[in-house]
Amino acid sequence: KPFVAPIIQELILKQQPEKTRAYVDTISSWGFVRAVPAHFSCPIQISPKQFRDIFSFTRAEAQGANL
Repeated sequence: KPFVAPIIQELILKQQPEKTRAYVDTISSWGFVRAVPAHFSCPIQISPKQFRDIFSFTRAEAQGANL
C-alpha cells in the first residue's frame, strides 16, 4: 500500500501544508489509473481518490487547526 514516509511528513511536508494540499488537489484532479513511484515495484494501480487518501494527514491537520 502506498504511503508517505513519516520522516517526509514531519520534516518536509508539514513545513508548507497549504502547498502540499494544493499539490495533492492538482494531482488528484487528473484522471489516472496508475502511477510510477520513485521507489519499489511499479507501476502501481491507484485512483485519484487513493492518491488523495495517502496525504490525508494534511487534511486532518488543517481541520485541527480550525478548531
